[in-house]
Amino acid sequence: MNRQTLYFGALQSAAQVLGEERLRHRLNVPAAALAAWLKRERPIPEAVFLSAVDVLQERDVNREDR
Repeated sequence: MNRQTLYFGALQSAAQVLGEERLRHRLNVPAAALAAWLKRERPIPEAVFLSAVDVLQERDVNREDR
């Protein structure tokens, strides 16, 4: 698996968890940038990937707390 495939999967999952609008605010990026990443039109920066992973980890922690 190449890096961008991994990054895309994490970003797509984070968008499903938060919704695109909340994710965009969380990442502090323009809507056009998020849309381009989710359409695989532009490479996803590592910092964005790491933030997406944070969203997924928080979701998992919240599930474990229940």
